[in-house]
Amino acid sequence: MEDNNVGYLRVRVYGADEAFPIEGAIVLISAADGENGENGIVRSLRTDASGVTETVALPAKPRGLSEEPGNIDPFAVYNVEIKKDGYYTVNDINVPIFEGIASTLPVRLVPLGFGQTNYGTGYNENRIYNDISTGENLQ
Repeated sequence: MEDNNVGYLRVRVYGADEAFPIEGAIVLISAADGENGENGIVRSLRTDASGVTETVALPAKPRGLSEEPGNIDPFAVYNVEIKKDGYYTVNDINVPIFEGIASTLPVRLVPLGFGQTNYGTGYNENRIYNDISTGENLQ
């Protein structure tokens, strides 16, 4: 892996205190507050049979910022939304991404109770998601 102002992220989704992986969860990564000039969803992924997404490269701040005095955060921040039918949606905000570092974000999904509907995200649950890099339908 090269460190040209990028960091790496993969997401591991599971249920029941890591007892089983959750396949087919949709993972949406967006830049927090226009970080790195990005707005909206920058990557959309789906978990595999192991409950893991592919590892993706994301723009990060230069590593040298950590050696300079001041209040500049030496990392980029992203928001990660994880959703799967039958489970509560999880929103992890301000996930730090450091240049040259590969990170794994563990996410535990909690099943909805019988007859419950997931209304907490502000998203239309019937929305169709496409991978922005390949155009493949994720639903």
